[in-house]
Amino acid sequence: MRKAVSETFITASDVILPPHACLIRTKRLAAAAVPNCCETTIETSVEAALSGTVFATGNTDLVQGCYSFGKWVMIQHGNGISTLYAHLSQIDVSQGQSVSIGQTIGLSGMTGYATGPHLHFGVYATEGVKIMTLRQFRGATIGCADATMPVATLDAYLNPLSYL
Repeated sequence: MRKAVSETFITASDVILPPHACLIRTKRLAAAAVPNCCETTIETSVEAALSGTVFATGNTDLVQGCYSFGKWVMIQHGNGISTLYAHLSQIDVSQGQSVSIGQTIGLSGMTGYATGPHLHFGVYATEGVKIMTLRQFRGATIGCADATMPVATLDAYLNPLSYL
């Protein structure tokens, strides 16, 4: 079965789920691993689900009072989707770097708002994702207002199960 994303198509065999990511449905249909969902430890290799280019990396923990993604990586893929990997203990790639499917991009962790080591894995329509502060995105004034992170319109959140 093929799923449309922008003007391109991908098949279920095009995307690989990063190791140690457990999928659950969330309110916005993003995917996340949750504590006790799967056994993992800090510093387990996190691999790119598809080849692409690192759009941005960041660390929301640098902003006091921000409880969010912690260390994160966003990769844009040539098929109109982007993937997010968050709560990493280490980032091993940099903005603009090309990555291959299965390439290590970082190590799992529990940075940001996390109660245990896991991988927060999200799939988005690239055209609806921007990297900015929550102050710029929605006028936030407290908490993560000044943390730079991926933000997306509601229609940009994609269900990863549709691509696996």
